[in-house]
Amino acid sequence: MEKIHYGFLMLLLMAIFSSPLNAQISNYSFSQQTGQIYTNITGGTVLSGLDEDDSYYSTLPIGFTFGYNGLDYTTFGASTNGFIGLGSENLIPYYYNPLESIATGRVLCAFGADLYVIPTSEFSYKTEGLPRSGY
Repeated sequence: MEKIHYGFLMLLLMAIFSSPLNAQISNYSFSQQTGQIYTNITGGTVLSGLDEDDSYYSTLPIGFTFGYNGLDYTTFGASTNGFIGLGSENLIPYYYNPLESIATGRVLCAFGADLYVIPTSEFSYKTEGLPRSGY
């Protein structure tokens, strides 16, 4: 009798874990614009000054509630290695490969590598625009 229960449990687990998991990316829209010119941030918040490598600044305010992957966030963290993490957790151990290392699915990554800063640069951010309702 115990073997039947064990076999049933194994079948149930196989059925649950074999079903495909779908990301929520389909709820977002993306577009491309041409003719845009990069302009430096003016009036933003400077996080670091000159020549700072491998830094992570956590618990920065977004300025509104941001819905991503079914969760709501009001804070983020920013890394000098090209990624941000949503929420207040300090992601300092994941400097170089955030997409491989962070399994929570709450990382937005533009570069995600061991980046080096230019000695005359600033690391800063600025929130602009209005949040879109729904996600």
